[in-house]
Amino acid sequence: PVSTEFEERMRSWWTQAAAEREPSQRADPVEFGIDLRQVRPRFARYVEAASRWTAHQSA
Repeated sequence: PVSTEFEERMRSWWTQAAAEREPSQRADPVEFGIDLRQVRPRFARYVEAASRWTAHQSA
C-alpha cells in the first residue's frame, strides 16, 4: 500500500508523461497460432487471483 499523496503524484506523473510515451502495439494472437477462446479458460484462476493481489486497498 502507498499513501494517498504518493498515488496522486504518480497519477499526475503518468498523465504528464503520456505525451512522450511511444504508442504501444498489440500483436494479434492469431498471428502466433493462439486461440484466445482456448487460452483464457486455462488462465482464469490466475487472472482472478491477480485481480485480488493488485486490488486497491483503502486505508
